[in-house]
Parts: sequence; C-alpha cells; structure tokens
Amino acid sequence: MAITRSVSAAETARSILSCPAGIDLVIEGVEDPTSDDHRLGMGETDGVPTFSCRVGASLSQAAGKRLGCVVTLASGLGAPGSPERAACVALAGRLRRTGAERCSCCGEVRDVIAVDVEAVRLTFDGERITVPPAAFASPALVLNRGYLQRWRDHVTLAHQDRLREAVAERVGGTVDRIVAASLAWLRTDGVAVDWIEADGGHRLAFGFPREARTPHELGVLLRGQLHPDLC
Repeated sequence: MAITRSVSAAETARSILSCPAGIDLVIEGVEDPTSDDHRLGMGETDGVPTFSCRVGASLSQAAGKRLGCVVTLASGLGAPGSPERAACVALAGRLRRTGAERCSCCGEVRDVIAVDVEAVRLTFDGERITVPPAAFASPALVLNRGYLQRWRDHVTLAHQDRLREAVAERVGGTVDRIVAASLAWLRTDGVAVDWIEADGGHRLAFGFPREARTPHELGVLLRGQLHPDLC
C-alpha cells in the first residue's frame, strides 16, 4: 500500500499506535526507564500515548520533570508477514504525569503518564515520512484500522462463549453445535462473524443501523448486533 498523502500517513501512524506489536521508550538522561518497574503498561487515548507505572518509579520522576522522550512502536497491523508489519512509527514529545489509577486486578495504585507528542515520523515501505502532529491527533482517526483490529482480536479472544451464543441465536441453533467463533472483520458500519460446526466453516455478515463515529457508539452497536455483555 503506497502512502501518497499526509492523511493516509497519519492514519497509518495512528493505527500503529492503536495496535503496536512492540514498544521501545527512550527518555533523555534516563538509562533504563523500566529498570525499577517491569510491569509498565501502555495504552492510548485520542492519539496520546499513555503509560502506567509504579508510583515514584523512574518514568514517573521523569514525567514530573517534563523530560523529553521518544516512543518507537513496531506495527501490529495486519497478519504476521504482511507488508504493514514492517512499518514503525516514532513519536517524540515530553512526558507529563496526569494522575493515578487503581489496578482492577491487585488494587495497586499506579501513576498515569502521558506523552505530549510534538513530532511524528512514520517508516513504511522504505520511506521515512514526517506526519504533522495535528493530522496524527485528528478526532477523525479515533476509529482507525488499528483500533478496529484490536477490538476484533479482543472480542475473539476474550468473549468466545458470548460469540458462540450470538451465532447460535442468529442461526437458530444451539451453542454446543458451535465449535469456535471469531470476528472475521469489524468496520465502523458493520461486522462479520466466522464460526465452525461439524459440517465446516460458515460466515455471517451484517451492517449496523448507523455508522459508528466514536468508540462508545461502536461498543453500543456491536453489543446490539451480537451480545449485550461484550466489552
């Protein structure tokens, strides 16, 4: 896929942020930001990379000083071996502590660190492309390909029973007939489900009543079409 316009470069870069295969964090003046916290978690909110770290950890201290950093993300887009898996995006900016959160699993309180992105560079198909930060952060890219892929994979892996129930209800069968189910694709305007029975594989595709414009709307529409307990 050739990238010829800044909007498509921005979409690819944003999609990699939403669906990375690997993450490397370099902070000015900090030799190893993970040395005192090997459970660093990373996510993103509206195009802003965010980290979760132990209170008082090196990353948190660096954020308190507003140190500069570079986050390099390897692409997790597409299937393994696809051309897009060779892409990566580097995000340069400054760290900022935004608050704290409590882990739902162990109850530990952890600092939340954001990266205020000041420069974006996409490496794709042998090209290094500078992406305007404003284009990268555009609200129009919130439901990018990477976000939709991550949602698709999450639903398939974490909600297998609910997917099987949804298929059984749709086709009028029983759950025990459905060996396995998965989302074949997920778009802002619809979804397709693959499933396996004794007689082989099947696919069911259907559109949403309206096109999703936000993550919340996507969740509402997906639950409405498949299962109310999907998250």
